[in-house]
This record gives sequence, C-alpha cells and structure tokens, in this order.
Amino acid sequence: FRFALALDWDGTRLRLIPRGWSIGPLPLPRVLMPHGPAWEEERDGTFRFHVEIILPIIGQVCRYEGWLEPG
Repeated sequence: FRFALALDWDGTRLRLIPRGWSIGPLPLPRVLMPHGPAWEEERDGTFRFHVEIILPIIGQVCRYEGWLEPG
C-alpha cells in the first residue's frame, strides 16, 4: 500500500491529512481509504504525537499517542 499525505500547519500543530492511496500503481477508491486525526506538536518543550486509524464500515482499528524525550 502507498498513501499520499498532505501536511497542514495550523499554527500550533502539524496535521497529516490523507489525500489518496494505492496498491502499487493501482489507485484505490477514496471512500474506502483509512482516515482519522493525526498530528504532531511541541508542547512545554516536548514533542508530542497523536494518530488514529479509522476504516470505513469497520470503525477505529488503531489509536496511539505519546511523546519523545531527549536520550
């Protein structure tokens, strides 16, 4: 699978927006494309992220969020 994503900066978060998907060169219908909110941000000096994957008809299949700290 290949996914085309757009990046959108809303002033506080970098959002990842699904725009299309395919299997190799074969485009797949957007109505069946996985979607959901996905963003990254810096808050209080910490890099934070949030991702949800939602499939049409099935519903939410995955959600994860967290933060990264210097090693």
